[in-house]
Amino acid sequence: MSDPKPLLVVDDLKMHFPIYKGALLRREVARVRAVDGVSFEIYPGETLGLVGESGCGKSTTGRALLQLYRPTAGKVTFDGTELTALKGDKALFPYRRHMQMIFQDPYACLNPRMTVGDIIAEPLRTHGLAADKAATMEQVQALMVRCGLNPQYVRRYPHEFSGGQRQRIGIARALATNPRFIVCDEPISALDVSIQAQIMNLLQDLQKEMGLTYLFIAHDLAAVRHISDRIAVMYLGKVVEVADYASLYAEPLHPYTRALISAVPIPDPEIELTRERIVLEGDVPSPINPPTGCRFHTRCPARREHPEIADRCVNEVPRLQGADHRVACHLYDIAEPRDRAA
Repeated sequence: MSDPKPLLVVDDLKMHFPIYKGALLRREVARVRAVDGVSFEIYPGETLGLVGESGCGKSTTGRALLQLYRPTAGKVTFDGTELTALKGDKALFPYRRHMQMIFQDPYACLNPRMTVGDIIAEPLRTHGLAADKAATMEQVQALMVRCGLNPQYVRRYPHEFSGGQRQRIGIARALATNPRFIVCDEPISALDVSIQAQIMNLLQDLQKEMGLTYLFIAHDLAAVRHISDRIAVMYLGKVVEVADYASLYAEPLHPYTRALISAVPIPDPEIELTRERIVLEGDVPSPINPPTGCRFHTRCPARREHPEIADRCVNEVPRLQGADHRVACHLYDIAEPRDRAA
């Protein structure tokens, strides 16, 4: 990395959603542990891919980083400022313009009653980044051109655009405040395959042009490999492996990562026929009552193949360990004090 100091540091982030029971006297009966102790860092100008099955806490993590969800516990530090220590929207407001989000659904994230020009201009007006109406319109049209949209369509409404064009509008809106960090929450999952590559290339071009830093959330490992510098793998609210994309695909360490990569199709039919496909047994446990110890132990093939670690898998929480390639698995644990599962 050109700058060794991280732009964003996430330390033991937790996001729990309470479940209440009772109409009159509501009481908390359980909690959904959507994110439960996530730690990582993102450096200026890099893209960190965040992958995992649906429901593992990827999108919740992204929203918690931007303080759209106020975390239950943990720290989120952006450019030296601990965002989780700031109280109220007024204290967070100066940092909002530097952190933006591209949402998953291009059909639901745009106000159908606003023109495209007003949608892109709204962040400019909110943060006072344009001197007057003419300057605002000039910036809006420049953003549209930058994102591959015809500036003559500035007075059209979202329903008059295709899915790919709507996502470009969402990208232009995110760029309006000239941010430093953008959370891309599965920005291509709702698009046709023919359009996905165009949006990916656009995001990469914008990153080079503007020096952007991305958290790229997806469940498509092929797409994540294409755009990411490093990749973090999540399972049931926890990060189980972090590495640069080349190391992760060449030598995945965690059994869950191996299973994910084995499911990615290979264009060469001869290689595809000879490689081993890892099929996981059972379903993903509920985040309301996650397993003790390693959360993957109920489906882990390595636990069955290595009975010497089976007891630890059930009772001990594995630490995320290592330097450049980090993994949370007892197969690679070292002899140091460990945290017992609650």
